[in-house]
Amino acid sequence: VVDAAALYFGTWQPPAAGNKAPDPRRAPAVPAGQSRILTVPTEIPQAYVEVAWPTDDFWDIRRTRRFLVLSHIVSDRMRRIIREEDGQSYSQYAFHEPSQAYPGYGVFHAAAEIKPGAEDAVIARIRAIAADLVKNGVTPEELDRAREPIMTGIRELVKTNDYWLRSVLSGCRSHPERLDWSRNFMNDYQSVTTDEITGLARQYLDDSRCVRVIIRPEGTAQINP
Repeated sequence: VVDAAALYFGTWQPPAAGNKAPDPRRAPAVPAGQSRILTVPTEIPQAYVEVAWPTDDFWDIRRTRRFLVLSHIVSDRMRRIIREEDGQSYSQYAFHEPSQAYPGYGVFHAAAEIKPGAEDAVIARIRAIAADLVKNGVTPEELDRAREPIMTGIRELVKTNDYWLRSVLSGCRSHPERLDWSRNFMNDYQSVTTDEITGLARQYLDDSRCVRVIIRPEGTAQINP
């Protein structure tokens, strides 16, 4: 195995000097603080709302991993409040989308599929969830609930060829740090603290910079997000 690895991987050369990084001026722009309503010609009585915040790119792996934990915590709060308490949505979730192409570009999303007419209320709930995280922080119980399924997923993920090929070896020529990331994968997630996640929320989930999007069927009453 060592001989084969040396033959195929040991001969890799650094990327040519002409391979330039993407121009950050051409990166997608997050319309911070703005809102948009889109309509769809459909007979399905279903609407979609999203609140999103500009974040950062992929390459600070500790930050990217902590955004994953934060997304689990926001998803859990959305489930308990929007679904179980309010009964406004059966499908609600949060996720982080950091760019690997454009420096400094990323988006944290919180979205829900709802019935038309509940848009204002659900958007207000999402913003209130983020505001409470910023003000009062993350609890140890929330961190444990978020981290346990992540750790379980990692234990299964590292047993697969797909993880080693796509997440570790793919791109490690230009980003050899991917090899180190695979070595500290589990320990880094295990070391996440409530202070780190609270700090991340306070840094990025600024209500004045959130984007609000409503997608609803044509012909439903106009709603201002």
